[in-house]
Amino acid sequence: MSSVSSTVTSSIVNEFSNIIDADQEYTLKEMKQILSDIYKTKTDKKSVKKTTTDEESLSDDSSKVAKRGRPSKSKVDSDGNAKAKKKPTAYNIFMKKMFPAFKEQNTDKNAKEIMIMLASEWKSLSNEEKEKYKSVEDDNE
Repeated sequence: MSSVSSTVTSSIVNEFSNIIDADQEYTLKEMKQILSDIYKTKTDKKSVKKTTTDEESLSDDSSKVAKRGRPSKSKVDSDGNAKAKKKPTAYNIFMKKMFPAFKEQNTDKNAKEIMIMLASEWKSLSNEEKEKYKSVEDDNE
């Protein structure tokens, strides 16, 4: 790899020395522009070669662009029907109901701080109080 980069570097230096007139004074900006133009032409040729090899390595269906990262989850089940959304938990229902009230009372706090306050409020609730939100969850079915 180092031999390839040194070859590119040496060709850039050679072309730069061929273009520059030693008898003429250049500003730093002009020299940077000349050097960047040479660099772009040298590296563009390499990137064109890479894209052609990348296209060859794609699967049979080359019209689809390959995505990076984790594959997306399917939104349909094996029968082709749309998957049902997961039911919200009692905690989710509590947060949805209580967030607007806490936000109104604490206008100086951001959403993260309000969520922290709500989480501590949830922890302080007794099991009987939490059951109220579980029953609301069951009513939504």
